[in-house]
Amino acid sequence: FSIRSLEVLRQCDYIVCTNRNATKALMNIIDIDFAGRLIQLQSTSPAARAQQAHQLRNAGVNSSSSNYPGEDNSGVGIQRIVDMLRGGRSMALVTPSGTPCIGDGGSELVQQCIANDVRVVSVPGPSAVVSALSICGAPMMTNQALLATANGGSVGATAFGEGSFFFGGQLSEKAVIRARQLR
Repeated sequence: FSIRSLEVLRQCDYIVCTNRNATKALMNIIDIDFAGRLIQLQSTSPAARAQQAHQLRNAGVNSSSSNYPGEDNSGVGIQRIVDMLRGGRSMALVTPSGTPCIGDGGSELVQQCIANDVRVVSVPGPSAVVSALSICGAPMMTNQALLATANGGSVGATAFGEGSFFFGGQLSEKAVIRARQLR
């Protein structure tokens, strides 16, 4: 973490996350108070929402109501977050596996913020290109789409269209899938 990122996390009104448990652990490690400030970003994909609910149930997480948005672990929709930002709240997006929108979720939130004239700022890490990509609103594609293709599915004609960026992440350990990923 950079000094600037720690400062942003301490000063923002809310911390938006794609993985609540991982973010709590991270905030504890870097000694950031997150009580009442953590908002779980609700996935817009029905399959991802079902998977998230299944993981929460398996972890024994109660989805009771709370005074804080997203505190019940059901997640807060993108439009509500955009509305809160437009209302003057400040937020930081944290993802557990890397730069938001590059190897993790959040690109739909960034796109909606841009569409609603909400200012999005990146707190740069070691790569200026990745920082710029994380806030530009360009369509992103991860290796999950490639895995679907490797398993006989179709990515679609626009997946590698003009203006898109592909992040492959780690290559599969399975030789057949890895070969398809590299094609």
